[in-house]
Amino acid sequence: MASGPTFAHARQQRAFARPVDVALDIHEWLYYGSAETPHVCAINPDRGTNLAYAFVTLCVVDPAVRLTLAWESIEADDSRTLRESIRRLIEIARQFVQINRVYCDRSFYRVSLVQTLADLDVRFVVRAPKTPGVKRVLDAHDEETFVTNYEMVRKQPPTGRISVTLVVVPHRTRDDDSFCLVTNCDVSVEFAEPFAEVYRRRWGIETSYRKIGEFLPRTSSPTFAVRLFEFLFAVALYNLWILVCLVLVEQRVLTDRPAVSTALFRLFVLSLPDGSIESTDGVGVSRQND
Repeated sequence: MASGPTFAHARQQRAFARPVDVALDIHEWLYYGSAETPHVCAINPDRGTNLAYAFVTLCVVDPAVRLTLAWESIEADDSRTLRESIRRLIEIARQFVQINRVYCDRSFYRVSLVQTLADLDVRFVVRAPKTPGVKRVLDAHDEETFVTNYEMVRKQPPTGRISVTLVVVPHRTRDDDSFCLVTNCDVSVEFAEPFAEVYRRRWGIETSYRKIGEFLPRTSSPTFAVRLFEFLFAVALYNLWILVCLVLVEQRVLTDRPAVSTALFRLFVLSLPDGSIESTDGVGVSRQND
């Protein structure tokens, strides 16, 4: 799903005049009810629960235009589910932008998912965990920074393999550690560290998720329709906030801050005369009970 009118206005501001870098990620809205609740996904334990409503999202990485281009809910993070979600989200995003690169974190480091990205003919960059195969390559190289051919292999059914380029640079904060990426981009050793630094820009998506969370009301409702509406409405409001900041960019007083804060934006957009519910940061958001 995506919001066409918002992106149409963004185009008028020349937000997508050139190809954009995007990031795929999984947004988990933690749930503290029963594991039998429909549409709830099992996740790694986090803040007292191992359940969440999960959404795969595709976001623009550019700090100035961090729009969420496409999103959909998932009930499991198995490879088959994610493979189909990736296909749909990339196809939707291509209706609005020309994709330069797709960035993914380690949860997407799977042969079938990387193969899907390759089949979609996109340039991808995926964070590589220290698997036994990656460790063997690291042990075989004395250099801290290197680029080499590598083959990702899945030995368990359904088996598979795909050839990629492994980019290794020193970890930015941990001594005697490496930061590893797999990609289908052409990367030279001289460009390895700048390439890794560009990947680190994807972590701006965490800022996007935090801002989306500021538009999410608190709710204990187990009803999927309620949760889905509230998440998509929060994403729509977040995108609208990004668009407003883009339109007012030349009127900013402080160039290192958004033209309009999310608190001020909510004050104007989300104030209703009756009903009450608090958003995640305690700012009042009007809405009737579920």
